[in-house]
Parts: sequence; structure tokens; C-alpha cells
Amino acid sequence: MGAGIARENDNLFNVKTEFLNVYRTCPGLVPTKRGERLIVNVITKMRYFQKPTPEQVRIALIYLRDWLVHNNIYEWTMPEFSCGRDQLNYKTLIDLMAEVFANTGMNIHMYHWNSINVTKPKEPQSNLCAPCNLAVVENLKTLPVSVENVMVNWGNIVADGLTPEQLRKDQILDDDIMPIMVAVQEGKRPDFQDIVGFSNKTRTLWHQFKSLIIRDGLLFRKFVHIPREPEKDQYQLVLPSKHVKNTVKHYHEQLGEVNHFGIHKTVPHMQRFFWWPGMQNDIQWCLYNCLVCNRFKGVKHRVPPPMKIFQDGVLHGRWHVDIAGPFQASEEGYTYILFAVEAFSGWPVVVPLRGERSTEVAKDLVTHVFSVFGSPISMMTDQGKNMLSETMREVANLYQIKKYKISVKHPQANGKVKTWIKTLKLQLALLIEDNPLTWPDYLPFIAQAYRSLPNEVTKCSPYEIMFGAPMRTPLHMERGAPPCQDDWSHHKTAYPMFVREALTKIHDIVRESKMQSAKRMIQLYDKTAMLSPFKGIIGDMVYYYKKNTQRGVMRKLTSPWLGPFTVTDIINDCNAQIQDDAPPYTKMIVHIDKLAAYTPQDSECDLVTAAWLTFI
Repeated sequence: MGAGIARENDNLFNVKTEFLNVYRTCPGLVPTKRGERLIVNVITKMRYFQKPTPEQVRIALIYLRDWLVHNNIYEWTMPEFSCGRDQLNYKTLIDLMAEVFANTGMNIHMYHWNSINVTKPKEPQSNLCAPCNLAVVENLKTLPVSVENVMVNWGNIVADGLTPEQLRKDQILDDDIMPIMVAVQEGKRPDFQDIVGFSNKTRTLWHQFKSLIIRDGLLFRKFVHIPREPEKDQYQLVLPSKHVKNTVKHYHEQLGEVNHFGIHKTVPHMQRFFWWPGMQNDIQWCLYNCLVCNRFKGVKHRVPPPMKIFQDGVLHGRWHVDIAGPFQASEEGYTYILFAVEAFSGWPVVVPLRGERSTEVAKDLVTHVFSVFGSPISMMTDQGKNMLSETMREVANLYQIKKYKISVKHPQANGKVKTWIKTLKLQLALLIEDNPLTWPDYLPFIAQAYRSLPNEVTKCSPYEIMFGAPMRTPLHMERGAPPCQDDWSHHKTAYPMFVREALTKIHDIVRESKMQSAKRMIQLYDKTAMLSPFKGIIGDMVYYYKKNTQRGVMRKLTSPWLGPFTVTDIINDCNAQIQDDAPPYTKMIVHIDKLAAYTPQDSECDLVTAAWLTFI
């Protein structure tokens, strides 16, 4: 324990050597001197994890009192109470202080500082006193108050730079508190009709009238514990409205207090000291406006852009292409599968590959797709090297195909072929359990089954959409030949017209079915998209989602939300230009699902005190 205190003293006062050279007893005192500053450490335990008893603390305080009287010191400064690891009750400490220092006539100053890292000394700062590093702490020191004023009970508070007289004045000047405070002083509860015209907060105070009490000129609320334990009853200061925001902010952000915990932790903690009408709503609003909480945990999801209907108007208009694998090498040496799905009909083409080189992929596309079905209008692929190669670009130029590539972060844009890959993998797993090396032999039969089955939306199979009639399979042939159609053999010129009309009718049905399905899908999807507070308006403040990939940075302890940024331009329905609000004011174009609405910080309240001293 001596080494730990010595390190902390060295960090604060540069008196490590002096401290270690002093013989230490428990309970006991270790006075050291640095310049004109006299530092007295009160020893209540010898090891860090020990828990001192109240009697040990009492004896240590008596030693301190006698030492102060002996050295004629009647005005001194002490830090705020901290009972975390020692597990001492605040009320016990206060009772001990009141018992030991009663009738001594001493003036005790109390100060509050942020937690100090004793394992790694802080770098010197320009605004700190070089010899002792305590200039800022001295500035936060409270005005001298007597022991009786400080230690009434564990519900008392002392504000930095704010005297009890100022608090009393603020309560009287508060329009919500003043009418009830006057009634409590007079000891007579007003009729409800007399306060109907006042605010909701005043009426809430009226309902709490029996729990309100005036102590030292301040209005408190008595908080009774259930089950009834009188020794645990607390007196909560009724906080004036002008101090609410800054008080909540301080307790929420102060290291060692609430540490940016949520509403369920912050409210019970603050209720130990304060109460005011609408307390939970006010705390919730302050936490909602916390910039740090918003960046690390407030942004629950990214913004989905509104869905657009992409109509597949014609047959062979667009093909989706992808490669799956590697699979276990077959007896012929196949390890990959080339997938191509026609968007309008859902017709699948499945080709086994020995490799995924661009030349092999391009050759099989030409052989099994373009030479069979003709040149499509467009083709959609991912951003694999084989799909973006020079060979694939030359093939697309040769067949006059407009080539699209999906975003790496949005593979769902190629969902038609991705869904097919998932289905085929499942079918292969069911069929090749006994002989996994023969998986290429099953590909044609899986593709045939898929082509013959009706789609859930269109009610037509890919084969029927492609050729205008249902596919004839061995199962159909077992049931006999289909009913005889009209004899078209004598009408060779009319038969093509009949087929064209049949295909046109089927395609119209497919288009209508797909349109209705797309409308239902977009209606469900946009319910989530429209719930986002981000509306994509130029000038909006937003957060930007970017995972940290820098070396040496712990991603789990770093917020992925950066900002705030300002939206400077809306490029299209999916992309926006944003600008950093901090130098060098970088601009970038990002997808809007990486943006989330920024909650502006409320800065309207001008408060008297910058922080509250956490106290008993």
C-alpha cells in the first residue's frame, strides 16, 4: 500500500522519496512537505485490497484531529469522499467526521478532481503549477464552510463556486418551486384549486408536499426506502431548473461517477442526491444529447435507402453472373461452378469449371449463354478479378453488352444468382452424401428441376416463360401424352404467330406479377427506411460509419461512427457528398446507408456553476 500511495504522491506533489522514508503505522499519519505545501496522508489500511473497519477510520481521524490541533492548524483542505473499494457507507463516514471534528472550530475545504492515472504520470500542462500539478484543483476548491454546514447528512451537496445562499436564491426564483416552497415554510398545504393555474412541475411538487422539508433554508424531498428502513432514508435536494442540465451532464460524464452509463444507471445514482419534477425525462433528454454516447452506442443502425423498382421488361434483357467455390475436386478435376441466371425468367445456367481464370470464365459464358440465347442487353457481376479483367471487357464489347458491377458492401444487388447458389449448394448436399466426388454429374438434373418448377410470384416456370409451354419431363410422359392441339401442320405461317401470342401473354402475366410483388416488397422495406431520422437534406448534420482498420488500433474499443459531418450534396438516391466539420474539411462521397442523423447539442442553458462536487 505504501508503494501505491508513494506513486500517487509523486504524481501529484513529487514527494515519493519523502513518503517512503517515513515510518508508517496503521492507523496513522504520514506528513510530508513540498515547498510551502504540507501534505498529510491518513493511513487506514496497509494493503490495497484490505477493507478498513469504521473503528480504524475513527482512530485515524482522531490522530489527524490531534495532530492538527497540536500544530495549530484550524483550516485545511481535503478531497471528496470516495468509498468504492473500501465499501464504507457514506453516512458512516459523515457520522465519524461529525463526531471527531465537532466543536473544534475548524474550517474544512473540499475539492473535486478527475481521476488520476497513477501508473503513468501525466505530461506537464501549461495551465498547471509545475511544482505540484494542483493549480486547477485549487481553482475548484470550495469556499470555506463550517463542519456543521458540510455534514448535515449524506444527502447534502456543496457546489463548486455556488454557496447554499445562492442555491436558496435559485430555488426561490424558480417559478415552479417557489409557490410550494413558500407553502412548506408556512407548514400549510394549499388547496389543489389554488395551484391549478401553475405548471405541471408545480402540481407534481404539490402531490409530494408531505415528503418536502426545509433544511438550512433549502428545499429537500425525503426519500423513504421500501421496506421501511429509517436509517437509509435520504434527503434529496430539489434542484432548480437552471442547474438541471449541467448537473446531469457532470454526473453522466464524470469519471468515477456514471461514466456514460444509460438511463437505468444514471437515474438511481442521481436520486441519491437530487430530485426535481420530471427528473427521469430530463435525464433521458440530456443523455440523448450526449455526443459520446451517440457515437458509441446511440446509433443503433445505419440508414437504409428507399427501395426502387427495377423492372425486368424483356426476355434476355439482363443476366446475373457469379462463381461459387472452390468445392472438393471431382474425378474430372472440377473445383468451381459458373452460375448465370436470366433476370426475367429466372432461367439458370450451371457450368462446372476447373479453375476461375478469366479466359475460362469468358469461354464458358460464350459457349453456354451468349451463343445459345444471344447477346443480352446487360450483365451484372461482382468485383472479382476474373470479372473485371481485360478479357471480360473485350467479350462485353464484342457482344455489345452493358456490364454492371455490384458494390462490395451490397452483394444483395446480385441477389438473383446469390439465391440460386444457396439453393444449388443445398441440393448438392442432399444428393452427393454417398459419393461427394461426383457432384458435377448432378448439376444438369438440378438445373432441369429448377427450370421446370413454377415460380412463387409469377406462377410460371422458367421453361414456360422461355418457350411458351410447360417442360415435358419423364414424370409427365408416364402420365401420357398431353391433349391434342389443333393441327397446325397445314398452317406453317400461322404457327409462329400462335407461339408469339402465347409468349406475349405469358410475359405480360409475369411482368404484372413481378410488379405487384415488387410493390409489396418496397412497401414493407420502406417502413424501416422511413423510420430513420436522416432525410437526406443538404445541410443536415450526420455521423459517418467507417470501421477503423489502422494498425495498432483496437477496433472493439473504437467507435465506428465518425463525425459530425455536413451533407453538402445529394448525388443520387443512394450516394451523398459529406464534408468534415473539422480541419482540413475533407469532402467524400459515401453511400447513405453509412450515414445516421446527428443529434445537435443543446447549448441554450447558461448556468452559474461549471460542475458539482460529488458529495455524501
